[in-house]
Amino acid sequence: MDNVNCDIVLKQEEHGLKYGTDAYLLHAFMPRVSKSSVCEGGCGSGIISLLLLKNGKCARAFCIDVQESSCEIAKNNALVNKMQDRMTVLCTDVLDYKPEREFDAFVCNPPYMKENSGKNNVHTEKYIARHETTADISGFAACAYRALKDGACAYFVYRPDRCADIICALKQNKLEPKVLTFVHATVEHEPCLMLIKAKKNAQSGMILTKPLIIYEGSVGGEYSSDMKYIYGNGMFPSGFFR
Repeated sequence: MDNVNCDIVLKQEEHGLKYGTDAYLLHAFMPRVSKSSVCEGGCGSGIISLLLLKNGKCARAFCIDVQESSCEIAKNNALVNKMQDRMTVLCTDVLDYKPEREFDAFVCNPPYMKENSGKNNVHTEKYIARHETTADISGFAACAYRALKDGACAYFVYRPDRCADIICALKQNKLEPKVLTFVHATVEHEPCLMLIKAKKNAQSGMILTKPLIIYEGSVGGEYSSDMKYIYGNGMFPSGFFR
């Protein structure tokens, strides 16, 4: 059990993928709509939904994941953080998920790596969390389309080197990219993450924001003013998306 941001107590799989900056930034990237319902695809420990609920960004969260062990941990985390009445967890593949209702938003921190690419993790849980073993990015985008109300938005965090893949997957599934933010460790580094917002059945037109710089100087040093604001408020600065 770990104490993480927003006073959340989080149990994580010993051999699974651990909570990181990407999950926190994705939750902060989504605006606050207090009465909304959110579907999280590939929830893992459930941390993104817990952050959204804790910060009043949604009223209810419905989480799905293909791994039974992850789902059990997510259910336990909801219980420990007294969110069990507002957070539902279902063990299913995003390829098979047929929503019984439509949601106001969809959030997803999907596997970044293609099957058989990169290091083959010793532990299956981590390998599945990192790699597209069942659903690829197009599968997650299709799930988002099925889950969303018409005109609602999906929010993804992804690897910049696969920017073309996610944009193509979104557009093929009638999710029009609207906002794209690249995240850099410092001003000297290439982007390490990307955050993208897409709207269901919308007209084309996307805003590329200024880059989000994590550290003011060297990696591991003082946070930039934008990152300080994000960690302090659980959202991006109001003028960031101008």
